[in-house]
Amino acid sequence: MLVEQTLVIGVLLHDRQQTLHTLGGSGLARGALLQVTFAPQAAEEQIRALLASVDARIVDGPGALGVYTLSVPPERADAAMRALQAAQGVVASVAAAQPR
Repeated sequence: MLVEQTLVIGVLLHDRQQTLHTLGGSGLARGALLQVTFAPQAAEEQIRALLASVDARIVDGPGALGVYTLSVPPERADAAMRALQAAQGVVASVAAAQPR
């Protein structure tokens, strides 16, 4: 019985390892990457509306310094950067992310 349990647990662990995927996988970070910090007084609904307006997705963060990495379609990168910079009261800083 102990051998059977060991085999079942081994099979379950093996199957589980093959089906787990990290959220930070390469498929999520396609596009131009921007690093953003949000203003402390910014409300969540303001942030969500701003991200939707520039077609941005959060792909990483916040880091230890409160920096988020956003992915935007490459053809909209410049417009997204300008819109984020103009969002005073919501965005504290924005910069193009350096490739890793």
